Amino acid sequence: MCGPDAGWEDMLIDLLTGKLIPFLVVVSGVLAAFFGYGLKKRRDGVKAQKAKQAAASAKARDKRDEIDDAVADRTDDEKRKELGRWSK
Repeated sequence: MCGPDAGWEDMLIDLLTGKLIPFLVVVSGVLAAFFGYGLKKRRDGVKAQKAKQAAASAKARDKRDEIDDAVADRTDDEKRKELGRWSK
């Protein structure tokens, strides 16, 4: 298409379709990959933070129950009775 008597329009079109389009395809693919990787890392971080908070909450709940039992001075039978009431 780019012959000796081709106009500047033909040379511009040839340049754009021959080199620019593949370049834009590659660049958009790389940008999409980086964007997807960032979303995945963010989602993984949120999951890790929720798991960390759940573990801390469980630990605090266990400590609270331990203190409640010590303060109330409950026997094992009383604990079972109270748990049975909550399980219904």
